Formats: sequence, structure tokens, C-alpha cells
Amino acid sequence: MMRPENRPVDIAELWRMLDLITPMALRVAATLRIADLIAEGHTELTELSARAGVHSDALSRLLRYLIVRGVFTEPSPNKFALNDLAALLLDEHPSASRRWMDLEGFGGRMDLAFFDLLTTVRAGRPPETDDKANLSDAVAASFDALMESQSRAQAPAIVAAYEWAGVSHVVDVGGGTGTLLAELLRTHPRVQGTLLELPSTAEAGRRLLAETGLANRCEVVEGDLFEVMPKHAQVYLLKFVLHGIADTDAVKTLQRCREAGLPDSRIVVIERTVGPEDDRDQFTSMDMRMLILGHGRERTLDEYAALGNQADLMLGTVTPTTVGVHLIEFRGRNLP
Repeated sequence: MMRPENRPVDIAELWRMLDLITPMALRVAATLRIADLIAEGHTELTELSARAGVHSDALSRLLRYLIVRGVFTEPSPNKFALNDLAALLLDEHPSASRRWMDLEGFGGRMDLAFFDLLTTVRAGRPPETDDKANLSDAVAASFDALMESQSRAQAPAIVAAYEWAGVSHVVDVGGGTGTLLAELLRTHPRVQGTLLELPSTAEAGRRLLAETGLANRCEVVEGDLFEVMPKHAQVYLLKFVLHGIADTDAVKTLQRCREAGLPDSRIVVIERTVGPEDDRDQFTSMDMRMLILGHGRERTLDEYAALGNQADLMLGTVTPTTVGVHLIEFRGRNLP
């Protein structure tokens, strides 16, 4: 049998796909902050292992495994250095790769949940699910930091993609620490904002808005979106909210926004979605993460339109961005 690309099957390719050692070795190095320790000058094995709080011989074996695969170098015996790939594991790298890999943070917790994938596929849901409100303080803070880093990278393109003319008040529902809303307020001085978030994240949002000098133009409201929804905004933003919840809750969320808004208010759903011509790699990867977390799913544009229809909303403009997400606009059915 030939592969779709009309080339013979390579069993070595299958085994490379099955490899668990490399992803776990990278995550352990990231969790131990090995790249940061080396960057600080702790390059010799004995000192490096002491600073990391790990067994010296085990660390040397871990690093030499990664070196063979192109991550880190050993310029002299038992003395290690960064290379371009290892530099991606620095804590302050813009990609936030280390933080996503950290086995003691939210990213690592999510990845380790894949060891329950067999149980999840058999049952249709994972054996355990976590709501953000139930996470430990450390893991919840890790989640907020990851979302903030992601929003910081995406916000300029998202704000630039949409037409904000005539908009005076925007509510960011479940808007994390307010990074997207802050970018919108910064670039559109006439807009007022409201950030709706759970209490711990709301406090982080207040700090960010104060640091950016925008606190006087943005109210921060604490609460669950099913219990609290700020009223009479012209635009309600839902960035990466609906993909994290089941269809029934997604419809309720849209209904809550519609009921809180004005007759001509818009609901702008910001999600990763696909059509027939789109790249499905990121879409299917995130869909698997939603499966293993047990709450939501990635959806096609037609599926989002169906959710809007159930919430008595009609689909408006659909705007692609340069950062892999679409802005899906909904309006009330009573509008022309």
C-alpha cells in the first residue's frame, strides 16, 4: 500500500511519531529551568545539578540525550552550553515555550492528562475534569500567565482586523488579565472597557490595567459569566471562551451576552476555526486538548453558526487574522 503522498511506508517514521522520551526530556529540562541556569553561568555539571536540585549523573544523561537531538551542546566534558534550540527554553523567551512545557504548571498538567487518553476515548470524556476555579493557586496563576503571553502576541493583529468605528463600550467576557482589552483601549482612545473575570484573575487584570495607565477607562467586574454579565455594551468579546465549554453552555453564554446587550449590540467570538481550505494541524491538535480536558471542542464555522442560531443570533462578518484565529460576529435576529 502506498501513502497518500505516493511514497513507501517508512516504519522508522512511525516509531519517531511514537517516541515519548524526547517530549518528556524536553519538559523535564524546561521544568528544571536548565537553560536559564546555564545562561546565568552555571555550566559545569556538578554546580548545574546542585542548582537544579537533581541527581548529577541523571542530569548528565538527560542532557546528552537532548544534545544528540540538537538541544544544548557540551563544548568540553561535563560543561554544557546553550544553542539556538536550547535558547527557546529560556523563561523570558517571547514564545513562552518553557512555561508551556513546565510539568508543574498548567501546560504540563494538560500534557500529562494525555496519559488518560485511552480511558477518555473509551468513555467519551476524561476520568477527571478541572474547572479554573478549582485549580491550585500556583496552577491557576500559571494558566493566567500563559493566556496573557498568548494574548500579548495575538492582540495587535486581532484589534487591527476588526472595524471599531462607532464603538464606545466593549465587554471582554472571560478576558483573562485584560491584555486584549488593554490593546484595544490603547489603540482606540474613545473606547471604554469592562473586563469580566473570576476573582483571582480579575485582580491580576486590575494590576495590568493600572500598569498600562488604562484603569480609568476600564471597569473590572468579578464573577462567573453565568451569574454576572455587564449590560448595554455595544460589543461583547468572547476570545477562546466557547471552545472551552460544551455546546449547551456555549449557547447559554451567547444568550447571556445577547440578553445583556442593546438591540444592535454585536458579539464577537474569537476562535480557531477551519473551512475546507484551511490548515487543520493546529485545529485538530487543540481539539484533542479540549477532549482530554473534558469541557469543550474546536468547531468549524458552520458549527459556530449553529450555536448562534440556537441563541437566536444571526451570523455576521467572519474576519480572518494573521495569527490563526477568526473574528466571528453575531447580531440579534431583530436587526435588518
